Amino acid sequence: MKNQPLVSVIMNCYNGEKYIKESVYSVINQTYKNWEIIFWDNVSTDSSSKIIKSFDDSRIKYFCAKKNIPLGGARNKAIEKSNGKYIAFLDVDDFWFPEKLSLQIPLFIKNSKLGLVYSDAIWFNSENNREKVSLKPKNKLRGNCFRELLTNYLITQSSVIIKKEALISQSEWFDEKFHLLEEADLFRRISYYWEIDFVDQPLVKWRIHNQSSTWTLYEKIQMEGEMMLSKFSKMIPNFDILYAKEIRHYMSVMKRRQAISLWQKNNNLLARQSLYGFIFSSKENLILFILTFFPYKLYSVALKFFGLRLK
Repeated sequence: MKNQPLVSVIMNCYNGEKYIKESVYSVINQTYKNWEIIFWDNVSTDSSSKIIKSFDDSRIKYFCAKKNIPLGGARNKAIEKSNGKYIAFLDVDDFWFPEKLSLQIPLFIKNSKLGLVYSDAIWFNSENNREKVSLKPKNKLRGNCFRELLTNYLITQSSVIIKKEALISQSEWFDEKFHLLEEADLFRRISYYWEIDFVDQPLVKWRIHNQSSTWTLYEKIQMEGEMMLSKFSKMIPNFDILYAKEIRHYMSVMKRRQAISLWQKNNNLLARQSLYGFIFSSKENLILFILTFFPYKLYSVALKFFGLRLK
């Protein structure tokens, strides 16, 4: 432990009693031992506080908010309490494999230009235990990757470790104006100023919860996406010119997701209208535009026939 830099593991919790033990034990069982858990309780109303306090380990530090606040703000509060040279994130419903910290931290030590290291992840649905690996070879990025992350963002939050120096160098940490894209915003900003790297194997299991996609959700994602691009435009000189291709691609994907949501709600005309200006941006958009002349039940058939994943 004497030669291991301290890693602060940020765990934010709101009513996570069902998964806390599994998540915390995945940190305790790390082969890398110099860590602390900053457990931030966002005013849970279940037995979360009782469970976390039952661990007899001085490395686990419990804090409880005075009032419930959005996740980005809660993560900022937890980071303020951290003492580590590196900041790791672990949501209470996810868990790590034992070698995670041992495999990621040495990459920072070897390369002082690194600001963020992530890994592959296994996404799983706890209801039926279906699993899949999150990344394909083309999605694994290292080096100066801001441009690529604008259009190809597949970083799993609980796989990420950030050098605290890289975090402090930002004008802000998690932007509390965001409620859905706060981590994508921060990690992209870090990638603009720092190099990133990855461990090419799954080091975390990320739990997928069954939640229906609604028009309101997609509307918020699009709104926050536009806010993020506007923010980058102010942060990066000539952003709109230098990254015009990436911006258009990003907006194309947002419009496609919006169209799928509207189509699912039988708003076929609105779905087509949301694609105007982006119909020929990709084959996925063109196929989706044609499909919206038919009932949504054809969606799964189209996926198999065209071999495409329209989302």
